Formats: sequence, structure tokens, C-alpha cells
Amino acid sequence: MPGHGRKSGSVGSLAPGREPFVKVVDVGVGSCLRFVGSLGSTPLHDGFRLNLTIIVITSNIDYMAGKLKQEIRQTKDFASTEGEAALNVLRTAEVIQQKLNAVLKQFDLTLTQYNVLRILRGAGDQGITCSVLAERMIARDPDITRLLDRMERRGLVVRQRSADDRRVVLTMLHLNGATLLNETQKPMRNAMLAIMGRLGETRLLSLISSLEEVRANEE
Repeated sequence: MPGHGRKSGSVGSLAPGREPFVKVVDVGVGSCLRFVGSLGSTPLHDGFRLNLTIIVITSNIDYMAGKLKQEIRQTKDFASTEGEAALNVLRTAEVIQQKLNAVLKQFDLTLTQYNVLRILRGAGDQGITCSVLAERMIARDPDITRLLDRMERRGLVVRQRSADDRRVVLTMLHLNGATLLNETQKPMRNAMLAIMGRLGETRLLSLISSLEEVRANEE
């Protein structure tokens, strides 16, 4: 594997002239070893020799940066690693949105409308105000009122004044919206699995932790 050469060496011996009894093998991190060592012994006519193999995992990890430059056809290097990372996040978010919107198109929904339906389902029968809905959106819509107007005309949501305070308007999920949302669940789960599943559980949890740490700096 490029960048991961195999090295071996010997350390120590029982006596001058004897063969070394400790063998060190460096296989590199790319080998993904599950076996960490072996210990054995061989009796000799004049004593005992110990054979020990030690596996050394190096920290030499292949760096796969540079793909974004190719994708956007940029010729100059990025000004900083932080900038490159931020642009990678934005680029990746755009790619994910395109793929998910393609799935929702067959249901005549946008990703923003899908997000609204999910939030309203979680809110339950009591509904939520327009301002609370806007706060819970993954991507903020600049005109949430007009968005709800369109969804109400389609019969996906229903709005009514609060019995406790007539000045407050609550939005709730209509039965039609709940039915449509249920129809999207399997296609959306499959799409997310296809997009993110290749990373595996460990890398996904690490990614989530890193992204949450970035957002925490702005809270």
C-alpha cells in the first residue's frame, strides 16, 4: 500500500552469537490488522529461546484532500485548511440536498416542506406557532408564512387560533400531510443510507461530533 512500507528489525539476544529473540514488524495503519502479536517458545539443546513478534501500528494515514479543487476546477491552493474544510462542508451539504430533493420530487415536496411536516408531526395535536417552527427548521426559510400558506392550500397543514390566546396562530399537521410523510419515509431512509452509509458507524459518529463542535462555537 503506498506510504505504508513494511519494516522489520530485531532487538536483543540471549547471548553473543545467538539469534535475536525479539522481532519488530511495522506494517502500517493501512493494513487494518486485527492480529496484534504472537508469543511462542522453542526448546534448545543448551537452553531456551523466546520468540516474540511485536506489531507496531504507525500513524501514517493517507491524506485524501484535493478533491474539492478538482470538483470546482480551482487552480490555486486554498488559503487555509480551515477554509478548505468549510467549503467542503458547504459543497457536501449541497450534494446531499440535491439527492434528497430528487427523492422528494416524486411526492411533489421540497426538502424544506419535508422538514416542516416532520417538525409538525413531532409537535403533535397541539401544534406550534410560526416562530417556534422557524426556530426548529434545519435550514431557515426567509418567509415561513408564505411557505405555510402554500402547504395549507395543498391540504398538508392546518392553522387555527389558540383557544387560550386568540392572538396566537397554531399550525398542525393535517391527515393528508401525515399520510404523505409516511409515504416518503422508506425512500428517504434508503437515500440517506446510500449517501452516508459507506462511512460506517464509527466514522459517522466522529463526523457528527466534529460538526456539532463547529456549531457549538457559534452558540
